[in-house]
Parts: sequence; structure tokens; C-alpha cells
Amino acid sequence: MMADGGAVDCEYWDTEFSLRLSAMEYAMSKLDGEGFFGEGDARMDMVINVEVMPPDYTNVLRALRLNPIGALNRWLDEAAELDD
Repeated sequence: MMADGGAVDCEYWDTEFSLRLSAMEYAMSKLDGEGFFGEGDARMDMVINVEVMPPDYTNVLRALRLNPIGALNRWLDEAAELDD
């Protein structure tokens, strides 16, 4: 509900939701560019993301934009918990 008691329409909510996700992704990207999450090999040890719940395909798209592919590959290898 809005402050005036009216219902928030779906289009407004979708726009607001997308704006907030984009702002969070931008902030994470900016911090990453400043080395906040490490640099070089240290950065490869971390995967960052902005996610929604329940999960959907946009989580993957943001992970691909926010991380070096090497970091994602390391994470996927660890997450698989396969014995070599």
C-alpha cells in the first residue's frame, strides 16, 4: 500500500524492483573496481553477486557480469564437491 492508502500497481513495483537491483549491482561493481574484494589471485577466491529469492535466471546473469570467469569456475568446482 502507498502512504495515501492506494495500492501499488504492478508496473510501478517492477520498475522500482529493477531500479534497486541495478543500484546494488552497480555498487558491487564499483567496489570491485576499487579492489574492495581483492585483486589478482585474491579476487579469484571470491564470488560476489546480487541475488533474488526465490532464485531465478537473473542471478546467473548478474554473477556473470560481476565476476571474472576464473572466480566462477573455481566456485563451481568447489560447489560440485567432486573428488579428483
